[in-house]
Amino acid sequence: MRPITILVAIASVAIVLLAAEAVTGGWQPIKNLKDKHVREIAEFAVITYDSGLDPRIEPLKLVSVDGGETQIVEGTNYKLLVTATPANESVAAGGDMYQAIVYESLSNVKKLVSFIPWD
Repeated sequence: MRPITILVAIASVAIVLLAAEAVTGGWQPIKNLKDKHVREIAEFAVITYDSGLDPRIEPLKLVSVDGGETQIVEGTNYKLLVTATPANESVAAGGDMYQAIVYESLSNVKKLVSFIPWD
């Protein structure tokens, strides 16, 4: 085998390994925010957040998913920017933005990691 062929093969393997490392663990933008699964993750975040509220506080309802990223780990982390409004208000009233982080395991078990107001 010629030395240049060996060099090209080694360089190709190195590029593939570096690209794989950049994807695993790094946050990547969600390309389709209207995707059904992304919407399900956002709904899960709002419902789970609501379940931990004082019953005297009006629960939230999801209005929209406005931004998001995923991070591949042993499962997937979803970092979503969502708009939610109190359940008794009209969606036309707008709502407030929140950042929700949800972890979904390889077996599709979801866990709300955080849900905070977003300015």
